[in-house]
Amino acid sequence: MKNNIFKFLRTLFCLVRVKRVKSILFRNAILAILFISLLYIPSDANAQKVWKGFMFSPVATTNNSHSIFMEDFRELASVLKNKGINTIVFDMNNQGFHFTCDKRLNTFPYSKSRGFTTSEARQMAKIARDNGMQVIVAMQVLSHSMGYTFAKAYPEYMLPVSEWKPSKLYDNKLDYIEYRGKVYKAIKKHTSDAKNAPPSKSFWQEAPSSPTRDPYSREGEALTFKMIDELIQGFTVDGIAPEGFHIGSDELRYWYEQPQTTKGASSAQIFARVITDAYKHIKSNTPQIEVIMWGDMLDDQWNGASKSKRRSGQDTAAAIDLIPKDIIIADWRYEAHRSYGYDSANSNFPSVGKFLDKGFRVWPTSWSDVKGTTELIMTGNREQVRTGRVIGHLYSTWLDAIVPELAPLLSNPERQLSDEIVSGFSDKKKQAFSSYYRGLADSINATVNLVGKQH
Repeated sequence: MKNNIFKFLRTLFCLVRVKRVKSILFRNAILAILFISLLYIPSDANAQKVWKGFMFSPVATTNNSHSIFMEDFRELASVLKNKGINTIVFDMNNQGFHFTCDKRLNTFPYSKSRGFTTSEARQMAKIARDNGMQVIVAMQVLSHSMGYTFAKAYPEYMLPVSEWKPSKLYDNKLDYIEYRGKVYKAIKKHTSDAKNAPPSKSFWQEAPSSPTRDPYSREGEALTFKMIDELIQGFTVDGIAPEGFHIGSDELRYWYEQPQTTKGASSAQIFARVITDAYKHIKSNTPQIEVIMWGDMLDDQWNGASKSKRRSGQDTAAAIDLIPKDIIIADWRYEAHRSYGYDSANSNFPSVGKFLDKGFRVWPTSWSDVKGTTELIMTGNREQVRTGRVIGHLYSTWLDAIVPELAPLLSNPERQLSDEIVSGFSDKKKQAFSSYYRGLADSINATVNLVGKQH
């Protein structure tokens, strides 16, 4: 659009220069149009706004009260604004949103602390807008049990599981089986026998279904798209739609063992089709909305690689060459450690540059480790200078009591997590969760002003 404006103005300018406009009054009018138009052409600085994002799951932890949550969120948004955060990602997985687009979803028994309505979603979006923030909505479209509500309401739309068999190797968190009419998830790597068969709680955990939507279920895909549409409408305020939609798609644990044999397509091709179909659906209805996804399943040095010889057909990383380049890759790296692909010799995360070199824009994403967050931001800043396609930085949270706990933690570096949040936890778990909350606040405080700095 900006190029079209320049072409139009250039034509007007040429008319004046070659004196094809003889009327002095008309020529002066054209010059006035030129001058005024220049004032309204978007500047490069505005076109390349640095996204300082904050992602959280709305949960009414105080007495399950949604009205108290709204007031607490209003306070948090104000604190985040003052810190420099300009984008909120509302993670509506885990029963976060009460869907009405489908009968089963509408009558689903949502947790009292979750299940926010369309009216409440608009309140949240308005609070963000009132603080000058962009709004992005997130919902899984393939993995993580599709945000759980979908999988529990429609287990028939999830990837089918095979029957339990003796003398077979089962991997922790990667294998799901059916046994006597129930679905179970392996929670310990083992070779099966009569002693460790389900429902042995040492080896198996009951589950509603597999955690992956069936990519070949058209009914499941159609329902997914209806849910996306309802969320976009729910977070549209005063005619302003969300700036982005995050389709998740990380940590694809349960998948075809040898899809080339059973489906006639590679894992990368199947994965890419799911991502591309979701992208096309969002863009066909709301072309201005940016589509965002997690990057780990596109990384051949991480989750996109095969997990074992038995799962040699499960590599999805090659999908990076099959999905639209217009997608923003949210590259999550939580610690400055080799398990997250950190290069200690060069103090950077090479994955950011790898995604950029494939032609994507990247939104580096951190969590609660100050050093890891700092190194990731510095990596992003260097890559932004090199490519101009690092859009900013995203702070993820993954903690239920972000509202109301984080605002006072951000404002007071000495404050610790409230005791009631971790009541009933073991001492070890209390210490861990306290460090997560405190670390998240410290990470934001220590690094938010570094995002986008070019040295």
